[in-house]
Amino acid sequence: MPQFPRSIAPHLYEHVKTLHALRHDVGRDSPKGQRARITFATITIRYGLFKALDAYELWDAGFEGLGPRQFDTCFEMGDSGEVGAGIVKDARANGYVDTVVSHFSENVWARWAAINDAQGCFEF
Repeated sequence: MPQFPRSIAPHLYEHVKTLHALRHDVGRDSPKGQRARITFATITIRYGLFKALDAYELWDAGFEGLGPRQFDTCFEMGDSGEVGAGIVKDARANGYVDTVVSHFSENVWARWAAINDAQGCFEF
């Protein structure tokens, strides 16, 4: 059983477990893979888990396979616009638009929002 890092709030444990469960699916070229990428990205952004992924804290704590590569893959499978649109939908619904804009940029947010607004909301 993984030891949860002290630098991560205990209430985030279930979210980290979800990321761990999705770590292989984010690289799949399929609808299931796209849903995994959207979910992985939204959880990482919404709960501020960037640093823990980048520093391999979760991997080192026993969540093998969780690092920056999995987050990057969310945007490298040819559907980054759709993943971004899913992030827009979730950020608007859960109040973390400023976090998305500060981590990426206003231009990226605008592009993703345009895709979301033009195509409607994606289900994931």
